[in-house]
Parts: sequence; C-alpha cells; structure tokens
Amino acid sequence: MYLILALISGILTALPLNLPSLFFLPYFSISIIAYIIFTRGYLYRHALMYAVGYFGIGYLFIYGMYPMKYASVSRPTAALLCFAGWLLLVLLSALPLALCAPICRLAYPLSVRLGGAGEAIAFAASFSFIEWLTGLLPMQFPLAPLALTQTDCLPLVQGSALFGSPFVAFIIVFTASMLALGFRSFSEAELGQMQPYAAGGHRRYKKLVPGETVKTKKKRSRWAKKNGYVVAATFTVLLSYLFGLINMAVAGGSDESKKISIIQANIGTAEKWGGTASEDALATYLELSAYSSDSDEPDIIVWPETAVSVDLGYYESYARKLEKFSAESGSTLIIGAFSKDTDYDENENRITKTYNSVYAVSPDGTIGEETVSKKHLVPFSEYVPLGGLLEKLVCIIVPDGKEHDGENEKESLLDERLLVTPALALDQSRKVALEMAATAARALKNSVSCFTGYTPALAESIRRDESECDKYEDILGSYLVKVSSTKMGSAESEEATAILKSTGDFERISDHAVNILGSAEELRDKHLTLTEPALREYDVISSAVCETLDLAVRAFSENDTAVAVKVEPLEQVIDSLKEQLRTRHIIRMQEGLCSIEVGFVWSDMLTNLERVSDHCSNIAGCVIDTAQHNLNTHELLRATKKGNSDYDRRYAEYAEKYAIAE
Repeated sequence: MYLILALISGILTALPLNLPSLFFLPYFSISIIAYIIFTRGYLYRHALMYAVGYFGIGYLFIYGMYPMKYASVSRPTAALLCFAGWLLLVLLSALPLALCAPICRLAYPLSVRLGGAGEAIAFAASFSFIEWLTGLLPMQFPLAPLALTQTDCLPLVQGSALFGSPFVAFIIVFTASMLALGFRSFSEAELGQMQPYAAGGHRRYKKLVPGETVKTKKKRSRWAKKNGYVVAATFTVLLSYLFGLINMAVAGGSDESKKISIIQANIGTAEKWGGTASEDALATYLELSAYSSDSDEPDIIVWPETAVSVDLGYYESYARKLEKFSAESGSTLIIGAFSKDTDYDENENRITKTYNSVYAVSPDGTIGEETVSKKHLVPFSEYVPLGGLLEKLVCIIVPDGKEHDGENEKESLLDERLLVTPALALDQSRKVALEMAATAARALKNSVSCFTGYTPALAESIRRDESECDKYEDILGSYLVKVSSTKMGSAESEEATAILKSTGDFERISDHAVNILGSAEELRDKHLTLTEPALREYDVISSAVCETLDLAVRAFSENDTAVAVKVEPLEQVIDSLKEQLRTRHIIRMQEGLCSIEVGFVWSDMLTNLERVSDHCSNIAGCVIDTAQHNLNTHELLRATKKGNSDYDRRYAEYAEKYAIAE
C-alpha cells in the first residue's frame, strides 16, 4: 500500500514538468512521500518508489528522440532500445536519490534537537544535496531537477539566484515535509491510543497496552499542535514568493522593454545532419527570422539549441551569413551552434573538444568571441560515458581474430558508416590528418637534428615516420574521395578539398625529411665535415624552416587564418636565405675551405629545406583559401604580396631575425 502511494507521489510531482500550470502540485504530492518516510522508518524502498515514479514521467521525452531512427533500425527494435534507455536513465537517477531516506535516518538524533522542524530540514537538505551531487556525476545529468516544476511561477524560482536550483528543491521539499509533519500531528491527536517513540534512530508507532502509560513532554496547545506545521509551511512559501517578487523588481532595472522573437523551425534531429542539411537548416532559420524581423521588428531573435549544426569558428561562410543578417535587420541574434577548443596533453598531442554552445551576433555585424557552452552533456546522447573503457571492454569481449598492423588501425579510424553524415566523416578525417601533420613535423625536425648529430635510432625514427605518412596519405585520399562522392554542402566540399591538398603537402614534407637524412648519412659515410661558418648558417636556415613548419601545422590544426598569413613572408625569407647560403658556400670552395663533395651535400640539403617551406606555404594557403572560398592558392598568395603593408612588415621582421652574421 505504502509503496503504491510513494509511486503515486512521484508521478504527481513530475506532472508539472509537462504541465507547468500545475506548479503548486509538488508542495502537496511530496508531502505524501514525506509522511510515509517519517512514519514508516525512513526506508530506502519507499524513497526509491517515489524516485522511480518521478523520473519515469520526467524522462518520457526519450521516446521523442531520433537516435534509433537515425541508426536505421526497425520500429520494434527502436521501441525496445528506447525503453531500455528510458529504464536505464530512470534507475541511474532514482537509485542515488532514494538515499535521502537512509541519510535522514542517520541524521535523526541531530534532527530531533532542532525541534519539530528538524525532520523536515533533514529530509529537505538530504534531498537537495543528493540532487546537486548526482548532477555532477558522469552518468547523470540534471535534466529533471525539482526546480523545473516551478517554471510557470517565476517568483518561486528566484531562489535559484541564491544557491542554484537545489535551493529551490530544498524550499519545496521543506514545505511539503512541514505539511506531512502537520498531518502526522493531527493523526496522533485523533488516534489517541497511538503514540510515537524513537526506536533504532527513527520514529515508529506502537499500540499501547491498556493501562500502560507513556511519559511525554509538556503538551502544546491543541491549535498549535494541529496547525503549527501548516502555518510554518505556508509562511515558507509566502516568504519565498515575496523574495522572488523583490528579486524580480530589483533585477528589472530600467523600464525599457525589449521585443523578443523566438524562432522554431521544427527541424527534426535526424534532418540536421548529412548532405546539405546544415545549410538548408540555416537558410530556413534565416528566412523565418527575416519574416519575423519585417513584421515585428524585434530587438532580439532567439534560435533553439544546435539550430546551426556546425562549428562557426571553422565554417566562416555560415558566420558571415549570420553577421550579414544581423547587420541588415538591426536585431541581436542568439543562436545555438557548436564551438571547438584545442588543448595539448603532457605528450604534446593535440586534443580537440567540441561544445554545444550559444553565440550572440550583434547588430553591428559581429559574432561575439565569448560563448556560453553546455557544461554537462547528456550521457548516451551527446557523449558516451567512460567511452574509452567501454571500447576496450568490447574489444576484449568481441575479438575479431585478426592481427592489426598500423595501417589497419588507421583504417579503423575512418569508419565508412560515417559517410552517411559527411560532417562527421570530415571531422574524423581532420583528426587523422592532424595525426599525419604531427608525424610529418616530427620527421622533419628529427632530420634537422640528424644532419649535424646523426644516430641510428634517430634515422630509424625518421624512416618510420615517413612510412607512416605514406599510409596516412593513401588512407585519407581513398576515404576523402568517398566522402566527396556523397551529397555535401559547399562548405563541406571545400573542407574535403583542403584536407586532401594539405595531406599531399605533409607527405612531401616527410619525403624531404628522408632526403635530409640521406644527406646526413652521406656526410657520415664519406667522413665529410662542415666548416664552422657553414654550421652557423645551417642553424639559421633550419630554425627558420622549423618555425615555418610550426606555423603551418598550427594554422591547419586550428584553422587560424591569422597564423596562416605569417607563413608566406617567412617562406620568402627562406628562399632568400637559400641563395645566400649557396653563394657563401661557393666562395668557401673557391677559397679551398671545403671540398666539392661537401658542396654537393650542402646544396641538396638547402634544396630540401627550401622545398619544405614551399609546402608549408601551400598548407597555409589552403587555410586562407578555405576561409575565403577561393581554392586557387597561388593567385591568393601573389595577391598577399602586392602592396600589403602587413606582409612587408612581417617580411622585414623575419629577415632581421634570420639574418646571417658576417
């Protein structure tokens, strides 16, 4: 009986999540579970049944999601998987919340010292604390907090301004608990022969034997005993409501009002991805916003979460369209899109994180650099908790019986199942391309060191990295050709082309690294040595080439045009350095300071270093071209040299930095 009542209590409490006008209901429905817990011994099972009822209703939204449809499974299978996901999430949320009952049992000795309201305080505090704590765990997400039931009554949710949504939950549960205590007091007075007593750290009831007496404290007045808790509960709600009104009045600021237009295109989740879906969605939202702007002249236009399903920092064409619309309409755009953040681990491996973010596009036609990103992603929807561990576990449980070499491992990174979603396929291709870039850069820098400090281990490492780059190029080339054969938008097509062109340049950089290694081995095998002036000159040009490479890799990794424009002036300085060093070495040969054989090796080394800088220029050009929708690299680079004061300034700075001492 009590378990059923607990379940009903949870169900009634969850109704305002879908019917906001019933915001008052939790204050009464939670009093049911509070009464059960206070009178039945603070049992875990009662709290668990309440939590199952609450989250069972609160998480019914899962049946409206499309991940199973997108995975192209049958309807019965989709229904089964949705049910399994619903049940899993309900249990993951209910099991921790039910701990509030045994926690209150442990806190009972302390709560009785706080007077009649001690139990209510203990229950409310444990409830809100667990709700807050579970919201921080990786397998949880605060999608149905109790405070969400109060969204239709703004004054009652203002308490979140003090201590967040758990404080609102505390007020609701405390009020309901006081009502429960009031009902319990009423029951005690009416039953007469039933008396409460403390047993095992919690309150239970027993029926007195006729003639048995119970020593009790001084009785309060009948009115206070029956109505005091109800008065306290009412006072709590009124105080919370009054605070909300005051907070809203203070926060209101000026009397100036803003007209806000909210746009909802009702584009399904499965319809946002693949092909030209992202471009089509953007066009739809811009069209609807233009209609709203013409008719209502709003100050602010709000789009929903992930209305723009791309990273605005990378797809600049999308950003330009948004900026143009905001400037023409005079409205501020608040939009949901993606953003990316780049970091490096202790091994200098690049780590890219994608965030579900909110952007503001101001009427002056600029997108704010600051974004607000979702801090707690939805498990199994926006991320897979413990994904790395689960992947290893699956590999152990379901072995494929094949020995994987390096090439197969790389192929596994480019899953052909992603081809139905070009945006995801390109994102994965870029990750593999970044690994290739790091491998090529490592090979080149090792070859620079090896030229003057040869070791067999270093030589083996260079050749291994060059072989890896060959494999990267083959795999990426084949995969990107398949991606390009799918239906893509113009921005995605440009990105695929840029990645394909850049991988070719990275592969050639690794080839030049092996060529430089060959020059080092020739010096070693023939017992040839460089003069001190030649060694100093080598340090200058190799440092310049390594800086060029770092700039190109960074520009490609971060899609940063501001970094990319620094490459070309440095590349021109390297071209000039090459000719200077070639001439200087000829003079040394004429003066008999070095041999012709050393001159040949020197010339080969200079040629390879200079060609590395050429490939860096190509990579930087791709970054700039993609941003400006112009894939003719050479024309663009020529344009950057003509009458460009920034180019001239950077060229002068690099020329001074890498000047050869006389």
